[in-house]
Amino acid sequence: MKNAKHTAGPWKITQETIDKEWNQITALGGLIVANVHIGPMPYPLGPSVPAKEANARLIAAAPELLAALQGMVARYASHESGQNDTREPAQARAAIAKATGEK
Repeated sequence: MKNAKHTAGPWKITQETIDKEWNQITALGGLIVANVHIGPMPYPLGPSVPAKEANARLIAAAPELLAALQGMVARYASHESGQNDTREPAQARAAIAKATGEK
């Protein structure tokens, strides 16, 4: 990504948890980007455990989602000039699958 101001991807959800209630989102070299609470809450407020896991997947997919969508925008702009590149839709589908937990 050009001129990215965020920590470079790819980001991933680690299999290690802190007290089995937190997932870490890490970047290259193990740099921690975020900690996502996935354990049950002691009170009924806040998202459910499945929603928290979905949040972690979405955060981990953020760099790929941004890159794929930037590529799609560039592709559509170049399509008008007669160029044909099919890489970006595949990148977008892969980023969406990562964010939604689909295989």
